[in-house]
Amino acid sequence: MKLTEIVKNFGKAKVAVIGDFNVDALVYGKHTGFSRESAAPILGVNDINYHPGAAANLAANLLSLGVGLLCPIGTVGNLKYNGVTLDVGDFLWNYFNNNQKVQNELIKCDRPTYTYLKILAKGEGTSTSSQQWYRIDMGTKTPLTEDLEIKVSVGLDYAMKNCDILIVSDYGKGLITEKILAHINENYKNKIKIGTARKEAYKLYGFDIIALNDYETIKSDWIPIEVDENERVKDDLLIEYAGALLHKTKARNLVVSRGANGISLFNEVIDSNPLILNSTFGRNTVTEHIHIPTKPKEVVDITGAGDSTLAAIVASLGAGAELADAARIGNYAGGLAIQKPGTATITQEELIVEIENDKR
Repeated sequence: MKLTEIVKNFGKAKVAVIGDFNVDALVYGKHTGFSRESAAPILGVNDINYHPGAAANLAANLLSLGVGLLCPIGTVGNLKYNGVTLDVGDFLWNYFNNNQKVQNELIKCDRPTYTYLKILAKGEGTSTSSQQWYRIDMGTKTPLTEDLEIKVSVGLDYAMKNCDILIVSDYGKGLITEKILAHINENYKNKIKIGTARKEAYKLYGFDIIALNDYETIKSDWIPIEVDENERVKDDLLIEYAGALLHKTKARNLVVSRGANGISLFNEVIDSNPLILNSTFGRNTVTEHIHIPTKPKEVVDITGAGDSTLAAIVASLGAGAELADAARIGNYAGGLAIQKPGTATITQEELIVEIENDKR
């Protein structure tokens, strides 16, 4: 199937997303000078708006790409500080609840939605571009209470009656607990399970696909290694640690986003005479992998690009694509996302144009 045909069939995908539904709260303004009292910079604010973040950004990209059904599962709640309320929970609820392609399983509660308050400023004079000046994190990372675990599990069960693919998006904000993962593994053996996690990917046991970036692949908490997050991971090291992660989790596939270096796909094959012997971890396995390069793009903002990439991969799988073709489409989506400011969404139309232009 041609890549453009896959994209046109995104409407066949029925996807549930469970995870940390966060918000990016963006404060826009212009630097107007410095305070006489403390020499602190002064920002003249001209706009404030909300955007879906983390698992919510992944879900928003799936909607923008035109999947047939989206089921968001998680908790949303407003932020309250001494009588001041930020209606971030209401924003997420309304964002997903007002779409006909959404079966909304989000739970409104007092658990405050984790929010990244980002201060973006333009310079003085005729400056037209905004740069992130400061970030303030608000909300909770506290794991779900037992009562909320039950309610989230019930919502998940309702969602999976109608969905073929489940994405677990763990940003470490307390939604994905051990009980939630156990519930997933016990009840959805016949569904496609895809997981992504910032720190604890080793907990995604038995998933069909684990999707990470290269840094996350080698920086799981169970692997002692110090690396520079600003540098891309070299091939030999990535192969070593990708194989170790697959072996530990018994996952079928690992998809690794590598920025300008494209995407690498890994799977593990048990072999008594391995072609690649993992000496560090003592595995008797072969780690098979293929690499899918990407073309250089002008980078505006990398925020959320991984979510756009994963959303396109998942929508492609739901449309019947093989994983390699899905990853190629994910490459295009990620390339589009980094050319937009903030947590951006990608459309079917943009993807088709990008793919067709690449053939010329």
